[in-house]
Amino acid sequence: MKARTWIITLPSVWLTLALVCAGGAQESDELRHRGFAGFGYREVTGEDVAAMSLPDTAGVVVTTVLPGSAAERAGLQEGDILQAFDDRPVADVSSFLGMARSYYAGDQAVFGLVRGGERLSLPITFGASLETSEEVEVEYTSFTNREGIRLRAVVTSPIGSGTQRLPALLVVSALGSPRLIDAPRYNMRRQIAHTLSKAGIRVMRFELRGYGDSEGEDFKTTDLTTEVDDNLDALDYLAGRDDVDPVRVFVMGHSTAGFVAAQLAGQRELAGAIEEPVLIVYAASDFLTQLACHEHIADLLTAAGNEDVTLAVIEDLDHNFAHAADKAASFEHYRTRAFEANPAPIARIQAWLSERTR
Repeated sequence: MKARTWIITLPSVWLTLALVCAGGAQESDELRHRGFAGFGYREVTGEDVAAMSLPDTAGVVVTTVLPGSAAERAGLQEGDILQAFDDRPVADVSSFLGMARSYYAGDQAVFGLVRGGERLSLPITFGASLETSEEVEVEYTSFTNREGIRLRAVVTSPIGSGTQRLPALLVVSALGSPRLIDAPRYNMRRQIAHTLSKAGIRVMRFELRGYGDSEGEDFKTTDLTTEVDDNLDALDYLAGRDDVDPVRVFVMGHSTAGFVAAQLAGQRELAGAIEEPVLIVYAASDFLTQLACHEHIADLLTAAGNEDVTLAVIEDLDHNFAHAADKAASFEHYRTRAFEANPAPIARIQAWLSERTR
């Protein structure tokens, strides 16, 4: 069976419909959850070395500890310098991340740290942080890509939808990967997924290889072709699910992921941005992109013969779908990470999808 897939693109956003060969049964999820400690961290700076009389910049500085987390239960505190993982020295943020990936939920470890000039050892039992919602159903699943690597995915669905075949949306993962956990901070992709699922659409997000629960090498060491292939495999998995209508499958790419979304449409038989409906969303206060670029994309598609291209310009909106009065405010939000969600772009996407899923 062939699945028709639209693309939504948000360079701010790109969304369209491509044809996908739907195949393969829905997999059971046997992928283990990586350990979650529940604390934030940063690199050790020269200023830290001077202020704390440290011998060097080895380790990471704990910046925040989430309430109720494994880190809080272990006694970790803000300002601690984490320097060892089970007696293995932590050189920097990169080495810390590599070590952390070797632990799964339920595993135990001992943190070696410095606090107020004193060396301490703190035992910790890693937990798991799973996304939950009272408004949509959240399914943790996984799929195996063409190289045999298992990748973590989360599918959100309308409550009570069961196995009903519904329209579906793949949120493209490119250049950066979402972490599919229940973190308290603002999360644009999670908000998109939950809002659209409440409106009757199954939405899938996935973690790129080597990130979060996903297996394989670090995606940051791979190339664009590999990233496109993993997204194609994610699209095939979604379109092949028994609870998805394969003729109403959409693809959304945010920012540079819009390019990958177009690649997905273009690599499926009789599909692509030239033939299929395209929604382009531009955030008017986005300091990272320009309206002229979005207009040029729309003009090229129209000139190529696509009669269903929509460019939506939304005011008071930044690159991360948050309120921003202007580009200066947008820049400040990215500096401070103080985002306040603006519902307008998701409402626009929802309306566009509703018109094409009737």
